[in-house]
Amino acid sequence: MRQIGTLPPTLDPRRLTDHLLTLGVTTKVDHRPEGAAVWVHHEDQIPLAKQELEQYLKDPHDARYQIATQSADSIRREAERLDRQYRKNVRDLSGQLNSPGLSRRPLTTTLIAISVVVFLLQNSPYAAATINTLSFTLRVIDELGFRHSLGLLPILHGEVWRLITPIFIHFDILHILFNMWWLWVLGSLVESRRSTKTLAAVVLISAIASNSGQFFYDLQTNHALYNFGGMSGVVYAIFGYVWMRGRQEPELGMMINYRTVQMMLFWLVLCFSGAVGNVANAAHLVGLVTGMLLGLARL
Repeated sequence: MRQIGTLPPTLDPRRLTDHLLTLGVTTKVDHRPEGAAVWVHHEDQIPLAKQELEQYLKDPHDARYQIATQSADSIRREAERLDRQYRKNVRDLSGQLNSPGLSRRPLTTTLIAISVVVFLLQNSPYAAATINTLSFTLRVIDELGFRHSLGLLPILHGEVWRLITPIFIHFDILHILFNMWWLWVLGSLVESRRSTKTLAAVVLISAIASNSGQFFYDLQTNHALYNFGGMSGVVYAIFGYVWMRGRQEPELGMMINYRTVQMMLFWLVLCFSGAVGNVANAAHLVGLVTGMLLGLARL
């Protein structure tokens, strides 16, 4: 916010600020003994505001300033209405856990159920078959006992489900609990506030993007022989989507508390630091960027 000038006590600052508001310039007036100091909130609006201030000082009785008052009042009423709607729709994400109605979030529930079934299979005699079927690629052992990654060959030969199915693989109880909790919170929010189709599109696109991103990252860092998996890339995508849509259209009721944003970004950086062990960092980052882009595109 920057001061653009001071109006003498003989001039009514309301006329100028009303006129500026109709041009999309928001202001603040600081009344002082020497006059009214006019401040502009946004730096990019300062040149226009200064130009209009000069015009107002030259001819403060111009009819356009009288006309602007009525338009400015309408703008303020609409802003107040949106603010009330925003406050009404803001939800504490933690409250989503206690919200009833599985019928309102069928896809979220289905994704969680599949993940749990896969996790149980991973801890059964069918573990190897489950991993081989759902992982992004296959790792084989040659006649000399060396492991090799088949890279994209399985996918190129028709096993296209591998682009998506790594999201259902989780390697320990904390891994799946953390991801399922956030999937329930964020997935329920998108599904109930937007639609199941919207959530499906975010999940599908982000699963392919985050899994592919992690695969190519592993190739570059010589980790191609290690399996990766988890819903966290998709979770970060849903988070990014909700974050951006909430900023653009708060009236949708998809708002995230700034502390949640800080926590999710802190966790992203912490994982990249290596402090929490072997984590699919590329999937997290690609998922977040994908979700934010989908949110900005107003999917």
